[in-house]
Amino acid sequence: MVALVSNWPDRVRFAASGPIRGAWEGDRFVKQYTLAELASCCAVPFDGDGSTVITDAAVIAVAGSGDLTFARDEVNLSKLSSCGASAAIIPLGCELPGLPVLMADDPTRVFVNVVKLFRPAPLEYPAGISPLAHVDSSAQLDDTASVQAGAVIAANVEIGPRSQIHGGVQILPGTRIGSDCVIFPNVTIYEHVVIGDRVVVHAGCVLGGYGFGYDLVDGSHRLGYQLGNVIIEDDVDIGPCSTIDRGTFGPTRIGAGTKLDNHVQIAHNCCIGHHNIICALAGIAGSVTTGDYVVIGGQVGIRDHTKICAEVRVGAQSGIMQDITEPNTYLGSPAVQDQQQLKTFAVMRHLPEMRKRLRQVQRELSELKSRLDGDGLISEDAA
Repeated sequence: MVALVSNWPDRVRFAASGPIRGAWEGDRFVKQYTLAELASCCAVPFDGDGSTVITDAAVIAVAGSGDLTFARDEVNLSKLSSCGASAAIIPLGCELPGLPVLMADDPTRVFVNVVKLFRPAPLEYPAGISPLAHVDSSAQLDDTASVQAGAVIAANVEIGPRSQIHGGVQILPGTRIGSDCVIFPNVTIYEHVVIGDRVVVHAGCVLGGYGFGYDLVDGSHRLGYQLGNVIIEDDVDIGPCSTIDRGTFGPTRIGAGTKLDNHVQIAHNCCIGHHNIICALAGIAGSVTTGDYVVIGGQVGIRDHTKICAEVRVGAQSGIMQDITEPNTYLGSPAVQDQQQLKTFAVMRHLPEMRKRLRQVQRELSELKSRLDGDGLISEDAA
């Protein structure tokens, strides 16, 4: 932590990352930049009053006086007229009369850089092992790895350079973790899990738990074999409270670059492809295989032993009951291609009206039959 020196100029304070602009309000330091300073920091042009003071960054819906906001496209640009922000970032070539602006090819990227100026820098954890952590003497940790208080690392665990193990993490024997990984608090990693480089595992995850496979033996459910492990390849992110079960004999594998949202369940023997996106509350049953660049929406359920080809997109709350062999968007339960399912959805909206009309037609037919019976026409025709 860098100490503040009270006789420094009001407009400048220093941190590990360099100067922070601002002013003291009583005993509180408030960050401040002019629009011209932000334009210089972000290497973009500005239009309007460059001396406009910016004290924070916020999205259009909540931005107010002193805030810098952004509009990535024409739709959001139209919303700025009713926004209370002091300035905005807009696409190059656009105009916004009456409001000072920064102009950028990619307004979102510039907004991200501005937000970072106003937010606290991420904490940096020193290399080394906390005296309040428990690390088995046989574990092999790189000198640059960081292990926080309350972590428990069992025998023969390997942890690579610059990886961070937070408090409350339990790592069972024989696990290998690569470089630049972050294992957040209260993660449990069972034995012999293999984790690649640059993997992020968020709080509450369980990697390598027993698969949900039981055999019925003499009238009782008996747990199946649990002799496999879990392999997490490079650049995977795993959201909080997600679970990945170990394989029966071989590994459950998560391909490089795949991102899992919160509360995702991946069962035993699954092989998830590269760069998949799996949204919250999805449940993938055992021995499912997905290709590369598959997107699975929230609350999707996938039947066991299903194969899904590359570049498939599955809409939220869909149910996959059979193999998918053609890249497309799939919706519904059981899921079908979106063009077909959207037609079904369109018809379903009219079902109450159609039911009412059907009952009316049934009444009319019944009345017509009664009249024909009364006139004797049906019996004469039959004769």
